[in-house]
Amino acid sequence: MVRHNLFIVNDYSSHHIDLTEMKALADSIFDGDVDFAHIGGRNDYKDMIRDAGESGEPVRVYACGGDGTLNSVLQEVMGYGNLSLTNVALGTGNDYLKRFDRPSAFHDLEEFSKTFESKVDVIRLNDLYSANVVCFGLDARVCEVYEKLRPIKIIGKMGYQIGCLVSIIKGVSQSCRVELDDGAVFDGKMTLVCVCNNGWYGGSYHPSPEANVKDGLLDVIVCRKISRLTMIRILSKYKKGMRHKISSKIIEHHRVRSMRIIPDEVSPFNLDGELVMAPEANISVEHEALRFFYPESVKEIDP
Repeated sequence: MVRHNLFIVNDYSSHHIDLTEMKALADSIFDGDVDFAHIGGRNDYKDMIRDAGESGEPVRVYACGGDGTLNSVLQEVMGYGNLSLTNVALGTGNDYLKRFDRPSAFHDLEEFSKTFESKVDVIRLNDLYSANVVCFGLDARVCEVYEKLRPIKIIGKMGYQIGCLVSIIKGVSQSCRVELDDGAVFDGKMTLVCVCNNGWYGGSYHPSPEANVKDGLLDVIVCRKISRLTMIRILSKYKKGMRHKISSKIIEHHRVRSMRIIPDEVSPFNLDGELVMAPEANISVEHEALRFFYPESVKEIDP
């Protein structure tokens, strides 16, 4: 029997949640039409999502955790038109939800008793997907540091800031070639390349306020090689979406549908906070490829 509400719980993100209480609440809200799977070894959530997708019946999938959990579940949901997805906010960042006027609503299961749904874009990188942001260069190396810090629970939201500091100290540029479908080519040392579907990442970074998950475009920010001192000087402006106050000789913004990043060696890429190693990245937008549902009580914020 197919259950029409499938909860995928990240055991690490939800360590502070009473799962027994959460399951009882979900059972009450959805009249027992629920199933739970776990990222953490208790059962195979990928098999459960695949079975739901192959059933052909409409199933709502709840990724319970942070942006990384949403990303992990997204990989499995893609390709099944009968599956829709949301994010129950149990993580430290939940940046994807900042495109709504009241992200806190995603923490309360009762808010999901009445929902809306819309089709949104996703980023494709080779054979993987990203709901939010793909980063290369400094940001991806920050993700490497953050992955090492993640098990230290007291770090929490400070992990990205600590990762930035460590990465800036170690070096802020890497050789690569960036090819955009608008004809622009960047070849040489770059500090970072940030590909935005949504505009937020890293807990509080908002480099592309105009990014829109429904426009069929990717907002690409390319930062050329800069010194550590310059990086420190412009970081606050970059973080606050004040890109227009940074020289175009340092940062350029493009809107494209596809692009390619070719590093000089196998390198880290950051997909929604998840680390991926690749020799190169073919990146494109998958327009309206995901059905995303959300509480009726919240509104999407127009960029």
